[in-house]
Amino acid sequence: MLRPMVHLHKPFGFNKSKFKSYYTMRALFLAMIYFSLAMVVSRSYFILRKLQHARPQSEKKLLVNNGSFQPKHGDIKWESSSLQRISPAAVNAFYPRMVQLPDESLLLAYASKGNIVVQKCLTGTGQWQEGIVAAAQVEGINMDTPELLQLQNGEILLCYNGRPQGALRKLPEAGKRFDIRIKRSSDAGTSWKDEKILYQAGTSFKDGCWEPAAIQLPSGEIQLYFSDEGIYTESNEQNISMLRSADNAASWSARPVIISFRKNSRDGMPVPQWLPKQQRVAMAIEDPGIKNFKPAIIHSNAMGQWTAIDKDVESLRVPALAEKLADTVYAGAPYLRRFSNGITVLSYQSSENRAGKNTEADAVMVVATGNDAAEAFQHSSIPFAVPEGFHALWNSVCITRGDTIIALTSTNAFSKSASEIWMIKGTLQ
Repeated sequence: MLRPMVHLHKPFGFNKSKFKSYYTMRALFLAMIYFSLAMVVSRSYFILRKLQHARPQSEKKLLVNNGSFQPKHGDIKWESSSLQRISPAAVNAFYPRMVQLPDESLLLAYASKGNIVVQKCLTGTGQWQEGIVAAAQVEGINMDTPELLQLQNGEILLCYNGRPQGALRKLPEAGKRFDIRIKRSSDAGTSWKDEKILYQAGTSFKDGCWEPAAIQLPSGEIQLYFSDEGIYTESNEQNISMLRSADNAASWSARPVIISFRKNSRDGMPVPQWLPKQQRVAMAIEDPGIKNFKPAIIHSNAMGQWTAIDKDVESLRVPALAEKLADTVYAGAPYLRRFSNGITVLSYQSSENRAGKNTEADAVMVVATGNDAAEAFQHSSIPFAVPEGFHALWNSVCITRGDTIIALTSTNAFSKSASEIWMIKGTLQ
């Protein structure tokens, strides 16, 4: 330890009998100096720690898939060697969704050229078969935003969104309505049949319905959720609504019930996940009620049942992320899944730390892990390295039975001319 350069001299005319405590005074003086130095060092340390923790949120570092970081517990390590394009090259494709089938093959659905396309990767091959059209555009209506669900009876349920082409161009046509549709496959995705229109909204873009997703509870009940603004013709509001089926999608409830709503806002893009420990459904939604889109979580009651709410009653929700993003940051289009050990995983598209504007046009895919209640998501990482000026949107994740996580995106980062479907594999650390 360095000692301070202190020299004490006896004063002129020093009287030993009067100052018998000279050496005691010297010791006390040195002690005071050491104490003062210790206080300065200690205060400097705590000021430094405070400044470190006060780092602006916009400078938060995300783990980027460039092989340069050492993952910690709770992180996801992305394997660059597994990066793969699935959809045809230079052909626009969007909104990828994937399930693993009982034989461990992978089935993918996405939207392209107004159709819903499915592609299959046979077990152990790593090679994707040529896509087939599962739901084709009809009578001026595009089919969009697919979602897949493996049913308990072995069939596969395909949910998707009918979107009138005229309304998308802000030129609505009478009789051409936004709707929610389903089809089923009983041969592992080779063919699709029994198309049903479960719900219809308005004919204009501002009165549509959007983004269906479904879950089958342990009881066998299927719950299908979607975003609905069709009932808010005098406002720009939107809710999350639900339809039910008790017979493996053969028949459905006639009218949806509202389960999530924020006054003067637009709850959207619901994605459900069953939580075995809690015996509840957790649902990720995008919530634009805090200046810009942010992911939020809502929970069902026990056994996956929901309390229906009135169209003007605000519902409870919790922020999905453990660390609050800046209000200006865009973070939308969430997707929720669960590892076998109970850890949950959330993906979303975000403009955080991007150079462009805080909109989806500049966003990339971010993946975070949360607890077994689907809350407090952190350990954020970026699976796809996307240059500035490009984006990775409408993302999702699939977790295989071996707990490999597959991140899926529609991105223009690799084609430069079209949005293609790409995947990458990762492992939870």
